Amino acid sequence: MLREYEWKFMVQLVSRLYCCGDYAALCATLFQQLRTLVPFDLGVCFRTRREGGRALLSDPVSSRPEQALSWFLEGDYPRWAEFIMAPHSSIFQQSDLVSPGLWESSRVYQEIWAPQNIYWGLFLAAVRQDEPQALLGFFRSREGGDFDKRDTYVLEVLREPLENCLHRLDGRADRRAQDLRLRASGLGLTPREAEVAALVGAGMDTGPICHTLHIAPSTLNKHLANIFAKLRVNSRAQLRTRLTLPAASGGVHGQ
Repeated sequence: MLREYEWKFMVQLVSRLYCCGDYAALCATLFQQLRTLVPFDLGVCFRTRREGGRALLSDPVSSRPEQALSWFLEGDYPRWAEFIMAPHSSIFQQSDLVSPGLWESSRVYQEIWAPQNIYWGLFLAAVRQDEPQALLGFFRSREGGDFDKRDTYVLEVLREPLENCLHRLDGRADRRAQDLRLRASGLGLTPREAEVAALVGAGMDTGPICHTLHIAPSTLNKHLANIFAKLRVNSRAQLRTRLTLPAASGGVHGQ
């Protein structure tokens, strides 16, 4: 199904993915390289998790950096929960789920997809050992035509390397988050403030932090104001710098 030169490209792509140091770099590399084999107009990736029997999306990354993805996260829309909740990875097309006639009349198409000029979708719900990892979506306009068996096969080949890369990066992120929480806790912050500071230190923006901690932006701003006052910093950038200072410079008023 793939030619020899395409297999060589796949090997190079997998090697590049394993060299990525974080989740955002992994997404960017995949979006940039995969177009050679599977043309698409828009690529998106979300971290996935289960909570209270629900499938949740967070940390959106787009192949179009200037494009916000709030339209995937807001509102009561179908979010492919059955695939995220499955015990194993799944690859599926939007046209597998609903016929074009019904799809065009659906609320999710009219309110989300049509305004973005996308019509066809190909998805990989990555699940490793019954733990959700990520949902990858690749989209085309109506004129671009539906994805085919070859496109699905390419994602199937990439499935296991992606699962392994995401697992490795999640472990690294967990260790870094734990280290940041410990550092923040040693600076005179409350447990909740230390949690907020650690997420800021990890580079997370307002939306993902609020989603992770289940708090409103106004509540986050109150925590940040308290953290800034205690640590004598004036911005998130300064807070991130403070959290990376050697432990010997710790203490609430350390320089």
